[in-house]
Amino acid sequence: MYFLRQLKKAKLPVQMMVQFYTAIIESILTSSITVWYAGATVRDRHRLQRIVRSAEKGRMTTKRRLITDSYRVVKRERRGGKREKSPTPPPTPEQIANAARLEDLEKLKQFDLDWRFGPCTGISRLQRWERAQVHGLNPPEEIKELLLQSEHDPELRDSLWREYPF
Repeated sequence: MYFLRQLKKAKLPVQMMVQFYTAIIESILTSSITVWYAGATVRDRHRLQRIVRSAEKGRMTTKRRLITDSYRVVKRERRGGKREKSPTPPPTPEQIANAARLEDLEKLKQFDLDWRFGPCTGISRLQRWERAQVHGLNPPEEIKELLLQSEHDPELRDSLWREYPF
């Protein structure tokens, strides 16, 4: 409204002030209403309506509706009432095995990232575990068991940095 008052003080024709209001103020408010309206408080909405009404009094617009009418918040009722969720099918043996493998891989990655057991570049996870054991760093036994079970799987056997030389 500040700019409209300045234009009015400069004795600009009403048509130009209406054009300014429509092009600048109203277009900004209505184009971004979907972003800010949901988070606006009741106080914010009343302030907005006060601005729109004062512009109407200054004959900036002929519209006699609320600016918030262009964005209605309506909760619609579902036609069939509440829908019951269908039960999820039990996981297949493949899915169970895959989930267990991913869980094991995550544990091994955490072992790779744990700096307490020394560097892991250029050696296998089992070699790193054994080196940590020799130096008295107490690596987890669970990791050794995982590594012994998966000696033939390169993804589980080798560390994250297996391809990086010393």
